[in-house]
Amino acid sequence: MELNWKKSGESYIISVHRNIFSRTHINDLMSAVIEIISENGRSITIDLSELESIDAVGFGVFVSIQKTALIHDVDVKLTGLKSNIAQILEQTHINRVLNIHEAETQHIIKELYADISNVA
Repeated sequence: MELNWKKSGESYIISVHRNIFSRTHINDLMSAVIEIISENGRSITIDLSELESIDAVGFGVFVSIQKTALIHDVDVKLTGLKSNIAQILEQTHINRVLNIHEAETQHIIKELYADISNVA
């Protein structure tokens, strides 16, 4: 799975560069989250703006990430969801468990990328 992450202080952004997210991509994303938590990351934003499709196992991994983050007192936000994915989350009530942000987080992502660019 193509993903990359950026750091700014204790905040991280993971960008998922796939149009489909399925069970074959779970380990990559979970490994990134665990690595960030081990580096004492306090906030993780997962940018899903390139994601077009996701299966039930993919939804389950986001719930699992949320549980792992709660145990370690880490804030996890999902952003950039396409309307079809957001609609499924609402219909299944998974959106009640996950921390989903749109415009606010997109603004934060732009700021973090600007901060990272200034440091580099």
